[in-house]
Amino acid sequence: MSFLTATEITALRTLRATYITLDADLIELTNFFKYYGFALSLDKTENMNRVMQIGLLTTTTETNAKLLKVFTTAKNYDLSAAVKAISDKAFTFQYDRSFDSLNFVLDPNFSFTPYDVSKYDTAKVLALNIVFGTPRV
Repeated sequence: MSFLTATEITALRTLRATYITLDADLIELTNFFKYYGFALSLDKTENMNRVMQIGLLTTTTETNAKLLKVFTTAKNYDLSAAVKAISDKAFTFQYDRSFDSLNFVLDPNFSFTPYDVSKYDTAKVLALNIVFGTPRV
């Protein structure tokens, strides 16, 4: 079943927060890359290299402080590890790989509506929990 309980959603948000400590930094890095025609990569080494490339452009007007800030963000945010950890954790809740881990990591305003347990009939969910022995309320 592809639903998540409130407790499970909280656990996923907590796990995300261990990888993405400040959403504003991730948004700033993403916008920085967009401005210069680059895309955010899941690979932190690639992101660090892109910041360095932008810093070497003759057209850049970025200050050293700004370059250092986005470089530090690129260096500290291991997005591929975050996606994998969240995907693995969601799998332990759902027993399938339907959770959109990538967008959850990249979007601080991620909507859990498609995964909301309230869209299911509570009596059926409880019956399935008993059958499968996985209490999820």
